[in-house]
Amino acid sequence: MSTRLTQEDIIPAKSDVGALANRINAETKSAHDKINGLIDIKMAFVIREPRVYRQGIQAFYHVFRTFEECWHEEMKADTRIGHILDTVWSDVLARSEPISKDLMYFYQDSSKFATPKQPAQIEFVEHIKQITKEKPHVLLAYAHVLYMALFAGGRIIRATLERSGLFPKEPGVSKADVARRGTNMFIFDVEDPMAFRAQWKRTYELETRNALTEQEKQDIIDESSEIFLRSHKMLAELVRVNSQALKNNIKNLLIHILKYILIILFVIYALYKVYYTAF
Repeated sequence: MSTRLTQEDIIPAKSDVGALANRINAETKSAHDKINGLIDIKMAFVIREPRVYRQGIQAFYHVFRTFEECWHEEMKADTRIGHILDTVWSDVLARSEPISKDLMYFYQDSSKFATPKQPAQIEFVEHIKQITKEKPHVLLAYAHVLYMALFAGGRIIRATLERSGLFPKEPGVSKADVARRGTNMFIFDVEDPMAFRAQWKRTYELETRNALTEQEKQDIIDESSEIFLRSHKMLAELVRVNSQALKNNIKNLLIHILKYILIILFVIYALYKVYYTAF
């Protein structure tokens, strides 16, 4: 059941150019479009290759886990930023545990995803620790960019994964139930995810509007761009590492298409021959 929201509940309004969330969206559009382009191009092949998919969520597991750990550490501090983080936080948002469940489904062994593997992943994790120590307010950039990304596209990605061949069939178990075991990353345990998203955005804006300095807001906007750039770098790195697997997927797909073309041509030829033989 969906919760109907009044106009007063929708804060910030899309036209509010001074709202921090709107400023982040506007100033990171090119970086956002760049990473979306990479995902769109590779998604069709990644969902056919469980190894590549699990490596992808493994990379983001460390990003979420690191910034959530830093968030909770700062939230304990009796500081202005700590109080803002405490108010903005909701346990529903936490992704570390859900992604860990997904990784256990694919790896069956937590030691296989305990630490980041590739250089770009390691650099990103170290960057998060360093920058949030120096400027704890930029943790708000991670919340907006990463959680909002999951709210915006999580349902679509999950539906795509469910329809894919990523999850093996199990007798007596629906595709949705099987897929759920490996797509917890995209599931928020609330009755109405969109209503929760709207309420969280409202809290985010009201808490950051007057409590942050202009410099702190600019730091958050700058870090938001950094998140997109480093995420793109991580994904591009995984594409390079798995380039042969992706090439094989493309090759197999083309062979599959070629088979159908040959079958169609054979049928046309057979019908043509039968037709002219009959006359």
